[in-house]
Amino acid sequence: MAVSVPGDVSIVSFDDSILTRLPHPPITALRRDTYALGMFTATKPLHVMAERPEPRAVQAPTPELVVRGSTAPPGA
Repeated sequence: MAVSVPGDVSIVSFDDSILTRLPHPPITALRRDTYALGMFTATKPLHVMAERPEPRAVQAPTPELVVRGSTAPPGA
């Protein structure tokens, strides 16, 4: 398609894995503790169903951005 990465477009993956490190350029990705995220998303609904707490905002753990070669600042 004659599109340059990261010259024309930047690419970011939702999940960091070994596959994001293999291509050229390596892909920028969000790194998170998948086990902790799975436990969080499994236990919160169970808690709500069992305890019926007052509604409140819930914050999932914030992922870390791992910058690699697939992203660049916006062009001028």
